[in-house]
Amino acid sequence: MCMIFLAAKPDKNLDELANALKLSRQPARILMVGLTSLGIVIRNPEGRFRNAALTEARLVKGRPGYAAPILGWQRISFIQACRILSRP
Repeated sequence: MCMIFLAAKPDKNLDELANALKLSRQPARILMVGLTSLGIVIRNPEGRFRNAALTEARLVKGRPGYAAPILGWQRISFIQACRILSRP
């Protein structure tokens, strides 16, 4: 949701994002710190956020290079591997 919002309306500040995502300011701040530290979004010196270039290209649904479904497959494979490894 956040990546789609930032794709449509980049350069939003924390309060604008919190309102759009229907979050209180502190949970929105924690979310954005995490996304920024992972390189998914970029925060400019004025405190405004936008998607990183790779996020725009690969994680925004509807874009030609959209690859998010692959991440879902990886999650399923990881869960299956954990189940297999945890068997007696």
